[in-house]
Amino acid sequence: MNLFSCNSSLQFSQNTGYDLRFFLTLVLEHEDYLIIEDANMEAQRLKANEIKEFLVKSNKNIQLAVILSCHSESIGNIFINCGISHVICIKRDEEIKDMACLIFTRAFYSALFDGIKQSVCEAYQHAICVLTNSQKNYRFAKEEAKKFMLLHKNGTVNEHSVEC
Repeated sequence: MNLFSCNSSLQFSQNTGYDLRFFLTLVLEHEDYLIIEDANMEAQRLKANEIKEFLVKSNKNIQLAVILSCHSESIGNIFINCGISHVICIKRDEEIKDMACLIFTRAFYSALFDGIKQSVCEAYQHAICVLTNSQKNYRFAKEEAKKFMLLHKNGTVNEHSVEC
């Protein structure tokens, strides 16, 4: 199966010097599979073993996966178990609002690639703080920020325990 990564991936990769791929994904509640677009822009349902196979075949030293789909914790754990260093995902029993993902994503990638180029953990904490403090413009911000998770390959989990 050839998986499709958005055209913006290549442009972003060229601008930052990092090999990045963005995939359009959907994770359904309490299911260990990922719905992803293929090269024909058709939905493909990848089961846990197919995700593992894809990650092994890619044979790259993937350092970060960001899966901002509702209920994506179980998929995040599959990525961690395949050796990916950091995975940002949404708690297993939680739905996430698009606006929260947008605010988080902008702050996270800005902290990771612009200016001082923070570590993944620092960029995650920064993005959580930005989302939490955006409550004036986005009334659900504080509640939504609690739904994000940063999984790490050494088994530690950083839930919303960041002081802002």
